[in-house]
Amino acid sequence: MKQRLAIAAAVAAIGLAAVGLWWSAGGSQSQSPDGHPSGRAARPVPQSSADSENAAMGLGPVPATLSVHYAFRMVGGSFPKQLESELAATLDLGALRQDGTERWLPVRLAGPQLQMNQAAQSVFDVPADRAELAAPWAVRVDGGGRVVEVRFAAGTSTTTQGVLASLAQAVQLVGPAHAGERTWQTDERDANGPYQATYTREGDGSVTKRWTQTQAGFSATSQAHYALRDGHIDTVHWEQQGTAVTSSLVAGRETRFSVVIDLHYRGKNAGDWAVGLDPKTLRPYDLGQLALRRRAAEPPRALQVVLDEVVALASGTDTAGRMKLRADLTRAIAANPAAAKAVGQTLRKGSLTGRARTVAIASLVGARTAEAQREVAELAADRSLAEDLRLSLLQSASLMSSPTPEFVAMLAQLAYATDDPGYSAAAATTLGASLAFLHEHHPQEAKQALQGYVEHAKQNVQPEPSAASAALPPVGIRIAWLAGLGNTADPAALPVILAGLHDSNELVRGSAALALRFQAPTACIEAMQQQMATDRSIHVRENILEAAQTMGPDVTASLVQKALFYDSSEFVRKAAAYVLATWSHEAPGLRAVLVDALKVEKSPRVAEALKNFVEPGRIPGSPAAAPHLPEAKP
Repeated sequence: MKQRLAIAAAVAAIGLAAVGLWWSAGGSQSQSPDGHPSGRAARPVPQSSADSENAAMGLGPVPATLSVHYAFRMVGGSFPKQLESELAATLDLGALRQDGTERWLPVRLAGPQLQMNQAAQSVFDVPADRAELAAPWAVRVDGGGRVVEVRFAAGTSTTTQGVLASLAQAVQLVGPAHAGERTWQTDERDANGPYQATYTREGDGSVTKRWTQTQAGFSATSQAHYALRDGHIDTVHWEQQGTAVTSSLVAGRETRFSVVIDLHYRGKNAGDWAVGLDPKTLRPYDLGQLALRRRAAEPPRALQVVLDEVVALASGTDTAGRMKLRADLTRAIAANPAAAKAVGQTLRKGSLTGRARTVAIASLVGARTAEAQREVAELAADRSLAEDLRLSLLQSASLMSSPTPEFVAMLAQLAYATDDPGYSAAAATTLGASLAFLHEHHPQEAKQALQGYVEHAKQNVQPEPSAASAALPPVGIRIAWLAGLGNTADPAALPVILAGLHDSNELVRGSAALALRFQAPTACIEAMQQQMATDRSIHVRENILEAAQTMGPDVTASLVQKALFYDSSEFVRKAAAYVLATWSHEAPGLRAVLVDALKVEKSPRVAEALKNFVEPGRIPGSPAAAPHLPEAKP
């Protein structure tokens, strides 16, 4: 008798429990608050008004047809042999239906061809009638591009549900809150639970999404690359790998799995098959029973009630609960001008600690109101508060995508103060990101503020020698100001960044190298090439490659390839391999370069990394950080 495999993974297609219903964290909220804290400041790059990728950019024009290739692999635990299944089909999208406040998209697979190896057939609960793969199903989406629900016809096997649900996730592309943002984070959810996704707009306008999930008995790392054209997805390369514990087999035995999904837009279709189909019931419309229902917007909850819950719950491990509380508190602050001051007073009292404090800070920053921004700035300037609290506020504020000129001016006062250079440098890093965001809505104010910022940065990175002060500012201050210059993404910052490449300290040079990544590649490629050829520091050369990765392959590919084949450091060669692997989605020919490098690579560690990048079903992972070793010759 074939075993039914109850895996917690939505990727896994077989025996999947509770995959029929997806919902997004925060209900109808289409975008997470701005202020989610991150270990690194946002690096926004102002885009032109021609950018069309925004809120619902994942769906694009419908009806539409996309080709589909789905590959699933599993091995380990109770499976000594690898289980393999592949699906080839055409994905037909019907016309988007609006039912009250709900948006439904009818979907079907045309001509599905499912293949499974013998090991998989002996384990998987394969439906006898594989034609059910071609039956219509439906996806409910919100205005931001989230998949809110996946609905199947009654009796659909769990095998089919798992395959189709993973295809739905592959097109879950949530746009930024503001057009032109380069990096943004969103709270999303699939059948495995909530997760936070990080999106990056690449140099060619494509989008890369990365996220990780860890639940009981399930852990996965995922990445998706979306090439966009004319406001819709042109291609998708979606990869996931991880481990899962099966419930019907040996307890505690983990299996390893990987999923690869490729989608390619083939054009518009007539959509005749979906005419008359109600995507909510997956039956023909009954006009006599059809009634449009409007759901009232969720009113903001009482501020004190939410704050009390933040204290009680945010200290726990319930990630979904913390996300909801953050959304509730953000709405409460945005709805009441006096609420920002109340939350600020709570932070001043020190009654919020740990995750509770993190939720309060993120909500205050994410409210976006002028009152909330003023309170953030006043808290950051209050020297009576603990420095770690003020630094957390600055870090979160670096993600504030709609700063007011008043907020930026208050940040500038902190950055240019001379009584605490270390804290001022931290404020300068946030100020750099805020200037880039300010340029989107107030370009003239941003331009004027940037002139003074660059002059202050010059004095803190490489001041003019004088009799009064011959010593350079401390290393940490030089690093912070260079990071801020990088955050501005402005050409006026380039001369100071290039000067930082000649600093005597390798950490400062490394910060300058990374700060180049939002500059025009043609303006700094010669300096990058010179640094790769002459800099003895592994740290600096790796950061040059990271900057090149953000810039894209058009100008910097030759630099990265040269590092892959000729750099003396295996850590640098691994970094170069990773960059080429991330580019291979948009430039498939670079995969052949990785194959060639694997043939001649002598280091086992680098060779193993190259194998991860070129073998099907394996996902590129970020290169391991180089230890602080003695500097090596390039």
